[in-house]
Amino acid sequence: ARLLRETPADETTQVSRYVRAQFLNRLGVIFQNGRQKRRRRIAAKRPLDTPASTPSVSLVKVVDTVQSSVTIAGVPAIAAGEVALFVAGVGHVTGTRGALFVSDVSMLNPQGGKSVDDLKMYYTPTTGSASSARTTSLPSVPGQVSVSVADVVKSIFSGNEERGTLQIRSKDAGKLAVSATVLTTNNPAGAFGNTIPVFRSDRAVDSGAALVLTGVRKDSTTHTNLYIRETAGSAASAQTDFLAADGSTISTRTDSIDAFKLLPLDNAVPAGAVVAVITNKSTAGGKIAAYATPLDEASGDTWAIADWSTQLGYGPSDPVVIPVAGSIHGANNTFYRTDVAITNRTSNPASVTMQYVSRTGETTQKQVALVGKETKVMSDVISSFNISSDTVGYLTVTPAGASVAVSSRTFTTAGSKPDTFGSSVPVIATAAALHNGASRPIAGLADAARTTVVTGKPSTFRTNFALMETDGRPVTVRVTFRFTFPAGEKAQGIGAASRDYALNANQFLMLNSIAGEILGPARLQFGDLSNVEADFQVVDGAGGVMLFTSSVDNGTGDSILRTE
Repeated sequence: ARLLRETPADETTQVSRYVRAQFLNRLGVIFQNGRQKRRRRIAAKRPLDTPASTPSVSLVKVVDTVQSSVTIAGVPAIAAGEVALFVAGVGHVTGTRGALFVSDVSMLNPQGGKSVDDLKMYYTPTTGSASSARTTSLPSVPGQVSVSVADVVKSIFSGNEERGTLQIRSKDAGKLAVSATVLTTNNPAGAFGNTIPVFRSDRAVDSGAALVLTGVRKDSTTHTNLYIRETAGSAASAQTDFLAADGSTISTRTDSIDAFKLLPLDNAVPAGAVVAVITNKSTAGGKIAAYATPLDEASGDTWAIADWSTQLGYGPSDPVVIPVAGSIHGANNTFYRTDVAITNRTSNPASVTMQYVSRTGETTQKQVALVGKETKVMSDVISSFNISSDTVGYLTVTPAGASVAVSSRTFTTAGSKPDTFGSSVPVIATAAALHNGASRPIAGLADAARTTVVTGKPSTFRTNFALMETDGRPVTVRVTFRFTFPAGEKAQGIGAASRDYALNANQFLMLNSIAGEILGPARLQFGDLSNVEADFQVVDGAGGVMLFTSSVDNGTGDSILRTE
């Protein structure tokens, strides 16, 4: 304890919100003061409704805020067998409506017992070149430890009123779980934001291949920005064809992209277009990745559209799951709905089967026929199943030998106001469901205390989560919640608790407040929790499991959905 009190604070850091945890047990220090003993006694008297362990403090870490050294250096070529990760469109910039957009990045090393010791980040603004990228090396990240960097462009790279692309390199980069979020932070009502895709260099498209971004729009209340990124270190050329719902071409543009650079195209989608087909026309080995961000001009809310089959590494003919869909009325006259866009990627006729599975277990199917290049946009997809009552669940889309692109968004309106708020929903291959023994962690979450939620404190988040069985067989999922909490001026306590959930065939289970759900009554001992982690593991049964977390701003009600 004396060591903790006498450790001097670092008052010179430029990265006040970036923390690195060092295990105190390396120093042979064990934190067992009376307050922690009392917490253990209380937890022992109030066991969770689960066969897993009750919340406990297993050790303490020193909060070691470190100076991140940034240099100017060129981005090296990608070595054979190496995977680079790209976060395109990060920034610290004021938008046209005065909203300040910042970017947060969370990196988790899920490898048990193996540290990542060679992690580097390269940031290149859109006005710079890859040869003058700002570069920093991150400290060793132990196994099963996450690092969260808030406002990464300003806090790490001293960027102001600029945006660009972040490249993450490590020999283990392909094994890291990286999530990126763009948020508006200067709205007194709270934050609005959305996750943005993290690209892998081995999933970018080569010359002659195309990305299909379906669900873009341009109308009186919405416009769409495009972000095209070169990922191989060679100059690239991209042709973008904007298609109407019937598959006809509205307009075409061709753009050049420098090596390892990002090309942002603001308000690029023309009126009437619902699809952007981006074809790699490079002749010098360049590869491209891309995504779109529609923006609701009434609310300022944005969401992301990716070519999910390319982004997540599955085939465009594979059956997929949209992990949340619904039509349901909420508090304060809100109305939550789900839109879905499906595009036939080829010139041949296509057919898909859509199935809706409600949280009560009922299933409803319908067929969708598409002529060549046609797009069907369903702005309230549940109503297309002739369901009029409030409902929430998940969707499956099964192509009948066809090649399609699918995107989805769940959003809400309030009363008669046109403003929409919501989140893009990744479209995941059915084959990616977790089965017995498999696990998936999601890090960098926040879950506010009940008092914070009730008062609607802006820019604080509560995190809900959902589990769904997608193979038609029972399954049991263990959810482990890992968190830290203040345990003195210079220390943090570390807690972990688990709970098992038995799912019936095709069951959809959505639960509020991940901390309250897993910790149970012990949740009252802790305040607002940030940078927490949830691990989802299938521990029994033959079924398959999909999942997501939804972090909701307590002030605005805007949500950020993650599936990792």
